[in-house]
Amino acid sequence: MSNRALDGMVCGFPCFGTMSLGVANAITRHGGRAVTTVQGRSSTTRKRAEASGVAIVDSLEDVFTESDMVLSICTPDVAREILERFEAWGRATTNRPTFVEANGMHPDPLVKHLDSLTTLGFRVVDAGLVGLPPNDDRRPTLLVSGPDTSMVDPLDGIAFETLHVGDVFGRATILRMLHALFSKGLNANLLHLMLVAEDLAVREDLMALLDSTRPDLTERIRRTIPWIPANHERFRIELNETGDWMESLGWSPGL
Repeated sequence: MSNRALDGMVCGFPCFGTMSLGVANAITRHGGRAVTTVQGRSSTTRKRAEASGVAIVDSLEDVFTESDMVLSICTPDVAREILERFEAWGRATTNRPTFVEANGMHPDPLVKHLDSLTTLGFRVVDAGLVGLPPNDDRRPTLLVSGPDTSMVDPLDGIAFETLHVGDVFGRATILRMLHALFSKGLNANLLHLMLVAEDLAVREDLMALLDSTRPDLTERIRRTIPWIPANHERFRIELNETGDWMESLGWSPGL
């Protein structure tokens, strides 16, 4: 892929976590530009953004103004604020960057927001990210749905592996939330059971048993549990959001 593949496309990141950092790096390596803000964010986010070399502007509204495409990649609680501020900004300006909503929010209010943005004349993509941040050896999958998702095609094979999952808003978010239950939910249950085994002083025996009967589980336990504490708060927010959504559908939120 040519390092000029994106030819100056400006991608805005309202949040700048580790996923946004990886995506921004991939974009800039291929001729695009990245812009973000650290207004109201933590010192960790500020240091991450400053070290990355992306352009840092004063506010979310400045990110929107500078961008050809806004990539909202953050936790559901922050995603709501970004959607509301983007819509308010859109009502006061003629600028119309593409908006890619890539968070695990409850689908019903999300669809209402995206429909409202479409009415205002924005090109909007419902999206969901699955996988780890991109680097030289891998790219996460970007699930996309909506009447027109062609706007993200230039990023396919650069920042993401894009998977089109339908022409209506909400489908990408639903699939992403169900995937979170499979992956993060399974990890949470494995961690819970290992804590019980530790408390009962049978952890090593349990691992030996699983090594002989379910080596796929022991491989996952050894690979994922050590880094769960560092991501606990983000996982808690995402799984609570997913649990609320499941409950609203009449299913148990216990997953």
